[in-house]
Amino acid sequence: MKHRIRSLAVLALVVATACKKEEPAPVYEAVAIGKRDIIVTAQAAGAINPDTIVDVKSRASGEITDLAVETGQLVRRGALLARVDRRVPQNRVSQAEAAAEVATARLRNAEAQLRRAKELFASRAITEQELETTTLDVANSKASVISSTIDLENAKIALEDTEVRAPINGTIIAKNVERGTVISSPVSDVGGGTVLLKMADLTLVQVKTFVDETDIGKLRVGLEANVTVDAYPNRPFKGELLKIEPQADTIQNVTMFPVLVRIDNKDGLLKPGMSANVRIGVGERRDVIAVPNAALRTERDVASAAAVLRFDTVSFRYPDGKDVLKSVSFALERGKTYALIGPTGGGKTTTASLMARLYDPSAGTVLLDGKDIRAYTPEERASKIGFILQEPFLFTGTVRDNIVYGNAALAALSDDEL
Repeated sequence: MKHRIRSLAVLALVVATACKKEEPAPVYEAVAIGKRDIIVTAQAAGAINPDTIVDVKSRASGEITDLAVETGQLVRRGALLARVDRRVPQNRVSQAEAAAEVATARLRNAEAQLRRAKELFASRAITEQELETTTLDVANSKASVISSTIDLENAKIALEDTEVRAPINGTIIAKNVERGTVISSPVSDVGGGTVLLKMADLTLVQVKTFVDETDIGKLRVGLEANVTVDAYPNRPFKGELLKIEPQADTIQNVTMFPVLVRIDNKDGLLKPGMSANVRIGVGERRDVIAVPNAALRTERDVASAAAVLRFDTVSFRYPDGKDVLKSVSFALERGKTYALIGPTGGGKTTTASLMARLYDPSAGTVLLDGKDIRAYTPEERASKIGFILQEPFLFTGTVRDNIVYGNAALAALSDDEL
């Protein structure tokens, strides 16, 4: 016992009532065979995302002179979002109008000369070649009028493009510019231009979740799904399985398939980024003869029945990509005190956070009384499990010194017993 450790954390798991000693839960339960409704679901977690997102850009380049919307604002298609400096486009319209007037005047002059040329040719005063030249001048003047008209129309379009309008009915979810920002146009910028705003139609949202390959064969497009979020734990939202991606992803060495679930959000309660728990109904039988699960337990199940909290091949990865836990499995029994021992960065705090559901595992399941901890409301979870936090003390010593610290009963045990 000469090895030393860097820190010690002790968790006391508190279950059921505070002061009353709880009766052990029965392992077996006598229930008469009867007819029941049986529903099988596939469960997964994900996040709420907009069904449609549009990057709003301006066809005009220049300085933003007015920004008419803010994030969270609901706008209708065609509503004014922003204005770009109009001075240069307005000047180009004036130039195009002047050019069009000159072209029209030249056409009238050429047509008049053609009429005189025809009269002179009839009296043999000019040659046929001179008549043809005059006729060509008229054709060129008509072409100039058409060209100048098109230039004027394009200049007016460019002027209209200085007003950025909403392409869809939706909500402003991001604003990337402010008044005074100089932007570039995607028409002239090979980099794709400046994104002014992001809009989303939040009347329909979707959840992208990952389903284990063992369950993917039970799913098909069109299945009904129930979606719950922490903001409305007692209100399930109805959804529909929209798509099953053909390409699997490997997450924590587990093969998972991305699945999209679409949800009607006309009430606007679901917001992008909310964590969501998804239950997809894969099968059901109504009014059939059923046997309770308790009647099918084996002796091997008896030991696990006493466990109030169990980690089943749990893995966890932080957003920066750092793996903290990999396929961790253990069970905690009622009324016992457990010590999480390990070096700094070893995953003690992460394990406690998963127990309290401050995080959800990247893979695997945390079970509370045999039920996925994510299925409980915060109130239900708080009634079943709590934590008594102990002040941390860091000191050097043997493993034995750290374990028996402050516990006379443990100190009395031999090394082998400990």
